[in-house]
Amino acid sequence: MSIGFLSASQLKEVSLRIRSQALGARLEHQAYTRNQINFEQEIVRLQDTLVVMAEIQRRQAEVQKIQAEGWALHEQRMAHVDLRLAEITAKLDGLIGFTNGQFGKQ
Repeated sequence: MSIGFLSASQLKEVSLRIRSQALGARLEHQAYTRNQINFEQEIVRLQDTLVVMAEIQRRQAEVQKIQAEGWALHEQRMAHVDLRLAEITAKLDGLIGFTNGQFGKQ
């Protein structure tokens, strides 16, 4: 039995080829859809990563600000300590000079 000018075996072969091509197209479409979904998931993951990085940068800036304020306070205190040490040194030098004068006259 043949339809038109194709024999039954040729028709069966053509039918198998069409089914095979349709299956291949369907699989390609599924792979494309899967890749599209993976691409979208990667975009979401990247966006989440950027949000986390922005928060880390914000916190790091906050820590650096606190450190800078702490360093400024430390510098201020050290300047005060230096001033007090200079005053004490001057008084000790005066006391040493006075005692040298007192005991040197004997």
